[in-house]
Amino acid sequence: MKTYKINIIKVLILCLLCISTGCSVNQSEIKTTENTNTEETVVSDNENNFDSEAITPDNNNIQIDLSDYFQGIIGCAVINNLNEGQYLIYNQELSEKRSSPCSTFKIISTIIGLESGVLESKDTVIEWNGTQYFFDEWNQDLTLEQAFQSSCVWYFRGVIDQAGEEKVKEVLTTLSYGNGDISQWTGSNTHSDYSELNGFWLESSLLISPREQVDTLFRIFEDETDIREDYIHILKEIMQIDNSGNNSKVFGKTGTGYKDNACVDAWFVGIAENENHTYYYAIRLDEPTNDSVSGQKAKEIALNIINDYFSR
Repeated sequence: MKTYKINIIKVLILCLLCISTGCSVNQSEIKTTENTNTEETVVSDNENNFDSEAITPDNNNIQIDLSDYFQGIIGCAVINNLNEGQYLIYNQELSEKRSSPCSTFKIISTIIGLESGVLESKDTVIEWNGTQYFFDEWNQDLTLEQAFQSSCVWYFRGVIDQAGEEKVKEVLTTLSYGNGDISQWTGSNTHSDYSELNGFWLESSLLISPREQVDTLFRIFEDETDIREDYIHILKEIMQIDNSGNNSKVFGKTGTGYKDNACVDAWFVGIAENENHTYYYAIRLDEPTNDSVSGQKAKEIALNIINDYFSR
């Protein structure tokens, strides 16, 4: 009987130790969660970083050296390898910096126009007002496809104005698009001679990072929103780039922004597809003192990377 009592006491002591250890683990887990949330809040307060939901664990961010393609130009690349669930990043710091989307916003303007009924198809025509602009392609009535491929600002300014602020806010919120700031609706007077060539997306209030550009494209084309499939088909059709001679299909849009006659933003963003993989990408150049920097230069760099690495 004495031995039996001793064994019972031992069992009780072991149970108490297990309970005590379990409580300690739970408290530790709670402290870790609290610390994590605090760190995420600090990150999301900085406008040049992502919101906490958009942050991918480090094991999904792979740093790659693409410096040979940039040839000394300051810039970055973000590539989402959909099949592997990984982000390939060149120049991490710049990939998180927000700046004006410039004409890459025409991707979003197309969705806004289609959803609001301002646009019906790639053949929707908006009449030219007769003003002689600095690009000959803009001096005529244009279809959506023509306006997108010639990057005609007045066409999309008209689309945005007809759709209205509420619709624009709705779409930007749905897509978690950058800082979502359209407060400078008419723009910052980038083109002082032509009010119809200004807007919140042209070196004004709306800002987005290269990483956020990629995440936005992913949401649009991977059915993470309620955007109609036929609208997405129209958008993808007008985004297609001639990449003949290579095994991949490329879809994209350039963007170029100027301040004080210097190119402060140069973009090329889009999708690359081959038989086995889909990649969402954003290239941004950030060197205002370099006269060779432009959206076309960003496009050239992107196509070289795509054709060398992702057309296999």
